[in-house]
Amino acid sequence: MEESERQFNTGTSSSESADEVYDVCIVGGGIGGLAAALSLQQHGVARVLLVERDTHFYDRKQGYGLTLTNSLTGPLARLGLLDDCIAKNCPSQSHFTFNAQGEILGYYGRVLSLSLPTTTSTGEGESEITAGTVLALEQRQNTHSQHHSQQGGNRGNLRVPRQELRQLMLDRLHLEQEVQGESEGKGLQGSVKMLWGHKLIDYEESDNVVRVCFQRTDITPTTASDNQLNSNTDKVYIRAYVLVGADGLRSRVRELRDMKHKALLQPLYPSLSLPPLKYLGVSVIIGIAPVDEDDEDLVLLKNKGFYVLDGTHRLFTMPYFSPKENSDYRVIATGQALKRERQLLQEGVTSDPTAITDTATTVMSDTMTATATTVEGRESKLIPHVMWQLSFSGLTESEGLALKNSSFDEILSNALGRVAVTDTTRPGAVGWFPAVHKLLSNTRRSGEVWATPLYDRDDMRLCKKGDFGSTIGSAPGRVTVIGDAAHPMSMFKGQGANMALEDAPLLGAYLATGKSMSQLEVKKRMRCEVSGESESDNRDSERDMTCNTSKHSNNINTSISTPSNVCSHTELITLAGLSRDVISTRIRNIEREMITRASPKVQGSRAAAKLLHSSKALEEHVDIGGLEDVVRYYRMTLDPSAHPVGSKAEKEEVQGIVMRLLPVVREALKREGVTAWLGCRLEQEFVRVVFDTVKQTIVTN
Repeated sequence: MEESERQFNTGTSSSESADEVYDVCIVGGGIGGLAAALSLQQHGVARVLLVERDTHFYDRKQGYGLTLTNSLTGPLARLGLLDDCIAKNCPSQSHFTFNAQGEILGYYGRVLSLSLPTTTSTGEGESEITAGTVLALEQRQNTHSQHHSQQGGNRGNLRVPRQELRQLMLDRLHLEQEVQGESEGKGLQGSVKMLWGHKLIDYEESDNVVRVCFQRTDITPTTASDNQLNSNTDKVYIRAYVLVGADGLRSRVRELRDMKHKALLQPLYPSLSLPPLKYLGVSVIIGIAPVDEDDEDLVLLKNKGFYVLDGTHRLFTMPYFSPKENSDYRVIATGQALKRERQLLQEGVTSDPTAITDTATTVMSDTMTATATTVEGRESKLIPHVMWQLSFSGLTESEGLALKNSSFDEILSNALGRVAVTDTTRPGAVGWFPAVHKLLSNTRRSGEVWATPLYDRDDMRLCKKGDFGSTIGSAPGRVTVIGDAAHPMSMFKGQGANMALEDAPLLGAYLATGKSMSQLEVKKRMRCEVSGESESDNRDSERDMTCNTSKHSNNINTSISTPSNVCSHTELITLAGLSRDVISTRIRNIEREMITRASPKVQGSRAAAKLLHSSKALEEHVDIGGLEDVVRYYRMTLDPSAHPVGSKAEKEEVQGIVMRLLPVVREALKREGVTAWLGCRLEQEFVRVVFDTVKQTIVTN
């Protein structure tokens, strides 16, 4: 008998109460796990346990910056996090796309639109682009960016560091031993217990419950607090009505679930093959680097970003941290600070997680200040940081894994070596343009760089109602996975975190009510039309739930309210009264809707990984944002008899001119030497050449 099979033949451990059963046990305290816990709490699920193998919040690298969907109907809004994420947003005004020589392939932003003259003509029917118009451009861009940031963007995405988003969700969880009471008429919300420093070993399903075995990791805080469970033994056994795996790419829950399903289904489906992780043939090096505001080489990264493509490599940059009052400096810490904080744990300076966090705050803030400013004689201050991703094809999976396990210096040297190919067309110039070299070199000051091969999976097999029959003693049906555990994908469409966040409200709604979020929102609107009607009058008849709220009536929290689009509750929800068939039906609904939504994103991301690291990437037509506005301006100015602005004929005509102009503009920029090598002069020269080219083309035609 294997060790994992013996785990459940040892009886009840001292850490397992005979009558204590959680409604939901979530494995993984990353984005997906925290979002799932928050959603279940909002839906009033009484008892949720969140288990994380890290010993504490700062146990691993702080992670990368996330590109999140900014939508009033999206998952951030449903989780009540949208306003906070808008406040944490580190906006990017624009980005250029270059080839390795620094030549412009495309542009996204409003520099062209904002550079249009405020006067319509010179009196002679021609536009006048003055030096003052261009010199005032940066101020106009900043004003535009601030306006859209205050308005929640209203367009585009939000850029938030991964750890900041985790902290926001962690702060909103009711990490209490007892269930929270009613919150000022907003209804009841469940409570979440958090278990740090435990990794999943195995689980066992029965008709009534899932029994889960965890093992303590190497360093576990020994002082218990109200929001932590701690065990004096190496093994901890937990019972729950539902087990949710949110434990990432190499999910242990997914591994065990697939193994158990395959063993049961193999007699029925002899050729059954469950989808394994698939290496995409692309690896990535990710770093975080400070950007001195007065460094002319890095002006392209001042509230901006850029891409570089060469047919094998793709460099992506984005603002990661911008000093402002609402930034959490504990979270936006540098690698040296995190290393020092982990050392405090290992040295036994303190075993109190709260004290560790306070100590880390001081250490991290000091480190951020010290490492951010190394220019002699300048006053120390917090400065912006940029995240960069250098992805590339050409490594085997084993080579990618070897790079992942390399040292900081080895990984960074590998990245610098990839952009240091001699450029024979530029005497004395080496490699990619200066901003790339400076950015990667500055990463030494942050201490943050890591590497990994990239993977995804084909669609997860969806269980059918009659798959396992009714005679199997330990039939599955109470275990599911979300986020990267269910549908991992590469970062090239920026949808991995968004899909995990989408999964959470779906999970919470179905487990708590048997209905999807869209069904609940329709139901809420109908209920609001009937004055005085409570939600409990319309409960799904499927839910034969046992609710127990009387013993928690004295534990009231009035500081946290339910998001407006999450149903309020008059009683807490428990899954205790639901049969395995009911729970398995809800889980099948969750998985079907989740995979249907995520599958096109996985496929699109896979295709992008292949395209962006091939010669075809250089042949793709990349748009130049704002070119349409410039064409429309000159067309109106030079040809007053043209079709009225906004008419169908005018739109078609302008679009046709833009498509013909794109290669002409790119060639003119190349001919005039308007490349990334210009540094701080790039935008001004870009505007000048584009305007002159458009004007000349329209006059000629």
